[in-house]
Amino acid sequence: MRALFFASILLVACSGDDSSNPDASQSDASADSQASDASPTKDAVAESGPVLCNGVACGANEVCFQNTSCVCAAGYVPNGASGCVAAPAGSPASHTESDVCARWKSGHVVTTPSPYTAGANQCDPGTFAAGGVTDTLARMNAFRWLAGLGDTVTDSATKDTGDQDCAIIAVWNPAGIQAHNPPQSSVCYNATGAGAAGQSNISWGVSSADSIDLYVQDTGNDSTLGHRRWILHPPLGVVGVGWVKASGTQYGAAGCLGVFDSSGTGPKPSWYAWPPPGFVPSTVTGWLWSFHYPAGMSSATATIVDMATGKPVSTTTLMLPQGYGDDTLEIKPSVAPSAGDIYRVTVTPNNAAPIVYDVAPVACP
Repeated sequence: MRALFFASILLVACSGDDSSNPDASQSDASADSQASDASPTKDAVAESGPVLCNGVACGANEVCFQNTSCVCAAGYVPNGASGCVAAPAGSPASHTESDVCARWKSGHVVTTPSPYTAGANQCDPGTFAAGGVTDTLARMNAFRWLAGLGDTVTDSATKDTGDQDCAIIAVWNPAGIQAHNPPQSSVCYNATGAGAAGQSNISWGVSSADSIDLYVQDTGNDSTLGHRRWILHPPLGVVGVGWVKASGTQYGAAGCLGVFDSSGTGPKPSWYAWPPPGFVPSTVTGWLWSFHYPAGMSSATATIVDMATGKPVSTTTLMLPQGYGDDTLEIKPSVAPSAGDIYRVTVTPNNAAPIVYDVAPVACP
């Protein structure tokens, strides 16, 4: 079991890695076209005839963006060559700006602010209320919906028990690579929790629901983005949720999220990305970007163009190691994207046909 560790001012997370696990190696590419799946333009409306934009005639279903670049009108996406076609049903490119902001807001509602009840002694894992589990699932499913993935992930009572036992070990021991394989000498060691630790993302210092943001952001975990890759793994259907709060510990709280599962029946797209095509809260576009390819990807290139200026954005890329969900290309823009702008991403996986999509950051209230 290989694990990753990072710490950032009391915000820490660890993700499991299991190259032999079915989730880690399976290929769930659908028969969907790998042609572009990109964002609708900011409140744009398709024009009935050619539109001149910076001296260039825009194509069918395109509009002029800031008098600089031709971009797709609302409800249309780049077709991979030139011009725009209707966004596929269920694609994140079909999400409206208002729907994106509404889902972001509803996914961050906390219904149960104090979900943990301590046990009778130090190593009693206590109980994590159903409301805390519900808040965690709502947060996870909001991120998955934004990415165009199945947003009906549920929890299992059996998995919850294992992850609650995992959390009591994590909260009383230092965060680090050993967290996924705790030795029997660990404070509050128990076999059930140790087994769950090897199949879970682990966080310290945040609530169970807030850990989902931490996992998807994956700050400091540039070498794998393992936490993000498990949260966004398309076949994910059932998780375990555990969380413990304990005074006198280094971080004050720890949580385990069991993510090794492939029972989901939701969409299994031929590719997906973070941030996703289409409207997306600008909060997340400042995080590392990533492109995920379930069919298997040994190499890839990526470019980003700022459509407000028509100029390329300096970008660095890194092919990430296998063993954490789907094959992934990490993309790091040199500038922080701005709300109200549009960024055209072109990814060429395995020297195949380019995949083009637009990311449109919005400032959600």
